[in-house]
Amino acid sequence: MKEDDPVSESHRTGWVFKIVFVSLGLLAWGPPSVAGQLAIGGEVSATEFVETERTWGYGFRAQVQIPGIGLGVQGTYDTFGEDCLGGTCDLRELAVNVIWVFPLPIPISPYMGGGVISETLEGSGVEVNTDEYRVQVLGGVFLGGPTFQRFRPFGEVKYELEEHRTTFSGGILLYFF
Repeated sequence: MKEDDPVSESHRTGWVFKIVFVSLGLLAWGPPSVAGQLAIGGEVSATEFVETERTWGYGFRAQVQIPGIGLGVQGTYDTFGEDCLGGTCDLRELAVNVIWVFPLPIPISPYMGGGVISETLEGSGVEVNTDEYRVQVLGGVFLGGPTFQRFRPFGEVKYELEEHRTTFSGGILLYFF
């Protein structure tokens, strides 16, 4: 066969796709010993402004853990519906946190941490980007064990210090590796 033969070229391309597909499958569903370092997931949150109201929202999160020591970085994005000026506004929060997962030999993994949060309020002719970062502390729990190696439910409580606001979140993380 010649190098520029279209049949041999498509044969090589097919093998490349097969190798990539199998490699991604092994990465996503590989041995449990590599699970727990990178996760992406969704969440439902309820925020309570201690003085006046409660609001439900949804969001996404990504998390990277450093193997062996329990430290990790967590990024979250949440959006909530708010009443403002007689209409409805969207409150969007973007946060980055450092977390520490307690090294316990049980199928429940509690964690605690803290970080910074930024908010944008938009709608009903209003757009306010605070362009300031506020501090929050958090604590939560991941379910683990043999049942939840790649797919882990979680629950979390965050408290924003300056606004005196508590947010409860729950969701699912998919661990890639």
